[in-house]
Amino acid sequence: ILGYCLHIGKGEPSSCVIHAYRHAICPKPKDSYNQNCVNEWPMYGVFEAIACDGGAGYSSLQTISFLNTAGINATVVESYSGWKKPFIERFNNTVRTNFAQIIPSYCGHNKIAPQDKTIEQQASMTPEQFRALLELWIVDEYHQAPHSGIGNISPHQMWLRSFSDPTRGPLLPANYDLIRLPQGEQRFATISGTDCHQGVVINNVRYNDRDRK
Repeated sequence: ILGYCLHIGKGEPSSCVIHAYRHAICPKPKDSYNQNCVNEWPMYGVFEAIACDGGAGYSSLQTISFLNTAGINATVVESYSGWKKPFIERFNNTVRTNFAQIIPSYCGHNKIAPQDKTIEQQASMTPEQFRALLELWIVDEYHQAPHSGIGNISPHQMWLRSFSDPTRGPLLPANYDLIRLPQGEQRFATISGTDCHQGVVINNVRYNDRDRK
């Protein structure tokens, strides 16, 4: 697992997808993930290509522009063709059958949650607690377990073996200084006010530049 992004809600906004790509590309210092991890997270670097679905977050102008800036090509896999991305589908199943089982109040995949309680009442973890648990599982369990798809060695061992020659380490994009910077979503909004003095409203929050004449 080169990187991830935690998003709560339906769909994947482009900002979330870009964050996940950036996390995958950039090196991960020890203090950037769960401090309780015994092992390190050495996986990073620009990848040759990406296989993704056709969701709006993956195909947006912002996401494609980010990939072009990083020099990465994206291949869109048509819907309902899981066999064309087997490692992803297998990982999703592992998350459900392994990691999710240690989450308090997990109700299972495709199961209807009880209707007598709200989401807030059913929740048993904060996002930060979930993030810490996920990182601990990725780094100290998933990366350390043998995987039949890579010769029954662990992903961590495969990574170290692939880059045993220090002169052939993972590569960073030529414009890494730009890639590593956070990038938000692009929004188009109407400036309100007779003289455009009221600014714009995004998610019920008003923004304005007092110094702009």
